[in-house]
Amino acid sequence: VRGAVGLGGGVGTWICVEVLRGMPFGWPKLVVSTLPFDPRASVAETDILLMPSVIDILGLNPTLRRVLDNAAAAIAGLTMSQADPPPGGRPVVGLTALGVTTTGAMELCRRLEAGGYEVTTFHATGLGGQAFERWIRDGAFAAVVDFTTHELNGLLFGGTAPCGADRMTAAGALGLPQVVVPGGLDIIGRGPFETLTEAERNRQHYRHSAAFTHLRALPAEMDRAAGMMAERLNRSRGPVRVVVPLGGFSIENRPDGALWLPGSLDRFAETLRRHLRASIAVDRVPEHINSPAFADAVVAAFDTVVGTPVATNADPAPLGV
Repeated sequence: VRGAVGLGGGVGTWICVEVLRGMPFGWPKLVVSTLPFDPRASVAETDILLMPSVIDILGLNPTLRRVLDNAAAAIAGLTMSQADPPPGGRPVVGLTALGVTTTGAMELCRRLEAGGYEVTTFHATGLGGQAFERWIRDGAFAAVVDFTTHELNGLLFGGTAPCGADRMTAAGALGLPQVVVPGGLDIIGRGPFETLTEAERNRQHYRHSAAFTHLRALPAEMDRAAGMMAERLNRSRGPVRVVVPLGGFSIENRPDGALWLPGSLDRFAETLRRHLRASIAVDRVPEHINSPAFADAVVAAFDTVVGTPVATNADPAPLGV
């Protein structure tokens, strides 16, 4: 068997997805579906391809024939493209990023790649965090840099970044070296501005896009996030180091930004230190998360947990867009 196709409506799609979720990454899998529910949470940890049937799967007709012809061509093409990955290769580091931390994540990628690593980056939107944890459990990484832990706020306060309840647990359980950064833990994701309650509109916020509004997490809320982070990291069986950017956790968290709240980041660092076990170091860096200087600090922490220095270019090339 070199691939699989499923098709169905509500129950049929669910059955197909549940079966195909267990198949290995890269193995061809396609579901033709009426999309009766939002499928993102179901396929977030997989590479299942979804093809909308557009119409109901209820008797053949010209539209459905075209859809099924395309599905047959797609799965045939996927099976012909299969190839074994090249042996060996560089060690892979798992990384998390979000739009509010992208500049810093790109800078960190460049340094790690220059030091001989490959980097696999996950979009920390909730669903990306689920995939990140699964990839860790599947043994994909030599180490991880959880640069954007914003999804913990999704667990605590709901919103647009709900993730699995096991977020930030897999690396610790496996004993992987990990560097952790509170990227995005200063924001709580909500939907379009028009959907906010009056109380939410009166909080510090900014419109990240037409679809998303970022609320400033209050100090008490950040205390809860620090406690959750500490509780999960305290279970880690391998080396852990936390790096806190006191100049701002996200793009608008800076002295001239919409989400700046003096003293809140120092308070977060203090709360985290108080709850973490003594053997986990917390580096307080007076830089913004998206600055090159902070990337240097994260690389230094990475060197500590993996035990091998990352050699980076002294004169880096400019980052592309």
